[in-house]
Amino acid sequence: MLVKANNLWAAALTALLISACGGGNVENGQPAGVATGDSRSELGGEHFVNNVQPQLGFCRSCHIPEGVADVDDGRRFLLSANPAEDYANTHQAWQRLGGGVDNNLLLREASDDSEPHSGGKPWVKGGAAYNAVHRLLSCWQSGVDCTPSGVGGAAELPPLLGNPGKHFFVNQLCDGAADTTPIDWSRDPRRLLQADGFAGSAQLIDSEAYGVHFNDPYEICHTDTLFETQARQNALRVAAGKEAIYSAKRDPATCGEWRRAVQNGHDWVAMTPSDQPHSGDHVGGVASAQVWNSLWRLWEMPERPANYDDELFERYGHSPPPAHIYNPYPIVDAERGIDERQLLSKDFGGSGRLPLGFAQGRDADGNYMGTIGLTCFSCHAGQIGSGEVTSRDGVANTRSYGGNDSGTFMGLPNTNTELGVLYLDLINAAQYEREGRSELPFDVPAVGYIPLINTTRGTNAADTEIEAMVIRRDFDSLENDAHLLTYPLHGNTGDQDPPAWWWLSNKTRYLWFGGHSTDSSRGNMYFGSVNDLSGEQVKGNEGTYEDVHQWSLTLEAPDYPAGYCRGSDGQPTEGDHSGCIRRGLAEQGAVLFHEKDLWANDANPDIPRPKGNGSCAGCHGAYSPRYINDKRFLPDPVLAGMVGYTVPMEIIDTDPAQAEGWASELREHVSTFWWSYTDAVAGYILPEEKDRMTETLDDYMFSGISGGDFADHLSRTLGHSGNLELLADATSPALAASLGQIPNLGIGESVGRVKGACAFEEKTVGYVTPPLHGVWASAPYLHNGSVPTVWGILDPDTRPKVWRRQRTTTPVHFNAFETRINGESSGYNWDKMGWNYDLMNCGDGGQGIPYYSCQPAQDMPTEIQWGADLLLGGLLWPTWVVPPPVGARGLEDRMIFNTGMYSKKNRGHEWTRALSDSERRALLEYMKTL
Repeated sequence: MLVKANNLWAAALTALLISACGGGNVENGQPAGVATGDSRSELGGEHFVNNVQPQLGFCRSCHIPEGVADVDDGRRFLLSANPAEDYANTHQAWQRLGGGVDNNLLLREASDDSEPHSGGKPWVKGGAAYNAVHRLLSCWQSGVDCTPSGVGGAAELPPLLGNPGKHFFVNQLCDGAADTTPIDWSRDPRRLLQADGFAGSAQLIDSEAYGVHFNDPYEICHTDTLFETQARQNALRVAAGKEAIYSAKRDPATCGEWRRAVQNGHDWVAMTPSDQPHSGDHVGGVASAQVWNSLWRLWEMPERPANYDDELFERYGHSPPPAHIYNPYPIVDAERGIDERQLLSKDFGGSGRLPLGFAQGRDADGNYMGTIGLTCFSCHAGQIGSGEVTSRDGVANTRSYGGNDSGTFMGLPNTNTELGVLYLDLINAAQYEREGRSELPFDVPAVGYIPLINTTRGTNAADTEIEAMVIRRDFDSLENDAHLLTYPLHGNTGDQDPPAWWWLSNKTRYLWFGGHSTDSSRGNMYFGSVNDLSGEQVKGNEGTYEDVHQWSLTLEAPDYPAGYCRGSDGQPTEGDHSGCIRRGLAEQGAVLFHEKDLWANDANPDIPRPKGNGSCAGCHGAYSPRYINDKRFLPDPVLAGMVGYTVPMEIIDTDPAQAEGWASELREHVSTFWWSYTDAVAGYILPEEKDRMTETLDDYMFSGISGGDFADHLSRTLGHSGNLELLADATSPALAASLGQIPNLGIGESVGRVKGACAFEEKTVGYVTPPLHGVWASAPYLHNGSVPTVWGILDPDTRPKVWRRQRTTTPVHFNAFETRINGESSGYNWDKMGWNYDLMNCGDGGQGIPYYSCQPAQDMPTEIQWGADLLLGGLLWPTWVVPPPVGARGLEDRMIFNTGMYSKKNRGHEWTRALSDSERRALLEYMKTL
C-alpha cells in the first residue's frame, strides 16, 4: 500500500539522526561514553574527546544495532556499545554521508528545520553543540587538526527518564512539613496557564512559541466576588430567620488546614452518600436495606448465598471497600431470622459490606438509618492488582490506593461498573418490600428499566445524568419544584470511560470535552444534585465538596509495578518481571515522544496538523527532565506533565457523540448556571432577591445563541455520513451565510443572566488531551474506552472492532472483568500495555451483539451507520434508550464492546500510523515510566 510504503520511507529517512545528540549523563565523575583509548591521536581527536564525544552517550540511545535508528538510511550512522569505537564510527558516518561540513547530514538533521529528524533540532545554529560538531567536520574536511581552544565543552544535560510533574506541588511542600507551614497558592503551576499569561512570560494560551501547546485556560472559580456574594446571601437568610447555608471555602492557608481538608474529603466521599444533607436526616437514597438484601432473589439462586457481598461486588462490577474503610449495611434475612436494623447506632451500621459507590445514610444525630445512597465511586473507584500497585494522597495514605488485598483504588476509573443494571435490579427488588407479597400465588416482577446510565459494562453516560438533573432543577436556586426545561435538539452525549482522578492537578479543565476549570469543586456537585435534595441542601453541601476537591487534587498516579530491568545493559535478567522497563529502549522512546513530528515528510496528509511541534508532547505535555528544562518546549519546568489542549474534532476525529452532543448553543446557556460560578462574577442577581415568577422564567431565557451556532450544529450533524457529506459540503457555506446573519439576541442577558467565572468550554468543540501520568493503569483508552491497549492507540490498524475483556475465574455466580495483573489469572497484557481481551464475532452473544445488528463479513455502509446513529441518539438526546438485559446471558452480552454502536466508535487519533513498529515499541516502553 502507498501509505505503508511512505511510512517505511519516512521512518528510514527520519531515523538517520533520531536521537537528539544533545548531551550525556555523568558516570564516576566523567561524561558517559568518553573513550580513554587512542582517539586523541587522530585528526581532530583532542577536540572530539573534549567537546563532541560527551554528547554521543545520548546518541547511543537510538543509533545502535537494534535501536530505532537501525534502518536502511539510519545505518549510515551507527555507534556501538564500546565508546572506544566512537571516533571511528562517527568519522565513517561522515564519509558515508558525503563529507563536507554545512551540508553533511550529521550536522543538518539536528539543526536545520527543513530536514526531517525524529530527534528534533537540539543543535541550534550558533550554540555550543552545533559549533563543536561544525568545528570537527571542518577539521576533517580541511585535513588540518583542530585546536582545542575556542569551543566550550559540552554541558551536562538532565536525564531523559523521570517524571517530576506527577506530584502535586502542595504534596511536595507539605510532606514532612509542620502544620503551621504556609501554602502559597500562586505557585500552583495551573495558574501559569490563565488566559492573561503570567509575569515575565509571553501569554501561553494559543501561543505557538513552544513545542507543547495550550489553548484552554485555567480559570479561577474562587474569586473574591464569590465570597462577598455568599456572605451577602447568608446575611439575607439569617435576617429572614433561615439557616446560613452558603459554604464555599478558600484554599487552605497552612499545611495543617490542608491535611484536615484532605482527610475529611477522603472520608466523606468514601463513606457518605452524595444525597446526605449537611444537616438533617438522609433523604432516602436509592434503596432501603431490605431492598439491598433482596437483590439475590433476582440472580437465579435458590437462597441467599453465604458470600453475598462478594457475589454482589462482581455481578455489578463495584469495588470492595478496603478494610480500613467502614462502609456497612444492616443484614436483613428473614429466612435466618436476622434483622440488624434494630441495632443501628452511630458506631454500628450493620455487618454487611457495601461496595465503594454506595454508602449508608445517617440521621441528624449521626445514627445509621438503613437507607442506601450513591457515591462518586460507582464510577471513580476501580481495582488493579492484588496489593502490588500502590499510590498515595496528600496525607500519605496508601491503603485506599491499591495497597489492599483486593487492589481497590480510589480515583482509578471503574471500568467494571454495571451501575445501570444495578439500578434496574434495585427497582425490581423493591417488590420484596411489599407487605403480603409472599401470599401471592406467583412472582410478579416490577416494571423495570435502565435509566440512561450505560450501555456497556465499564462505561457511564455521566453527561446524560447531568442533563436529566438540569431538566428538573432551577438554574440558580437549584430547587426541584415546578421546573421543566430541556433542549432536546442535540445529540445524546452517550457513554464515556470514567477519567482518572489523579490527573486533576495536571490539567486546566476537567470532563473529556473541556467542561469547567479544574479549580471548580462544583463539577462533582453535578452528581451530588441528581437526587431529591432541596436546592438549599445541595448548596449547603458545597463546603464538604470543597474538601473532596482538595483531596482529589492530591491523588498521585501509581508507578509502573514491574520496575526497570536489572541487567547490566538495561535488558531483562534472571528474576526480572516479564514487563520490566528496558532502560535504553525507554530513552529512545523519550526522544521520540518529545521530538518526532508525526506530520513531517508529508506524513498524515489527510489529518490537519495540531498546534505544537507535532509530537506526542505537543498535545500530551512534556515529562522528561531533559525536555521540561528545554525552552523549546516549555517556558518554565514547573509545567512538567501539564496539559491544557482541547483538540478540535476536525483533528482528533474520535467518536463525536460527547463533544458534539454539548452543542454550541447549549454550552453557552449552561455557562449561566450556578454550577458555572455565576455568583463569582459581578452583576449576578441573587435568587434571594428575585420574585418566584422571575426566578422560574429566567431559566428559559437562553443566552449567547446565534445563527452561527445552529449552522455549526447542522454541519456537524452531517459529519461521517459517507456520500451525504457532499450535501454537507454543498450546503454548509449557504447555511453559514444565511443563519450567520442571525445575531446573538442576548435574551438571557436582558433578564440579568451572566456567564460564570468558570464557564463551559465554548471556544473549541473537541476533546481535552489527558495527561499521561499512570497511563499504564488507565486502560481502556480514548474518551469512550473503545481501545483496550496502548498498542492499539499507537497502531490504529490493530484496534479490535468487537471485543470482550478477560473475565475472572473466582467462585461466584457471575464473573466480572479480571483486574489482577500477575499470576496465572492475570488479566493484564504487559506486552501491549492494557487489558487482555478476546475478539468477538457478530452473534457470539446469546442475544446477538448487544442492541445492534451487524454483518460479520463486512462493515456497515457509512451512510447506513450514520443514519442508525442519528436515530439512536445523534439527533435528539432523549432517543438514546437502553433495553434491559434478559438473564445472565443478557449481562454477558453487555460485556461485549461493539464499536459499531452509537457513541462507541474507536476511530480517531490515527496520526500514529506514521510510526514504525520499532518506534511504537520505544514509545510504549517510555510511557511505562510516566
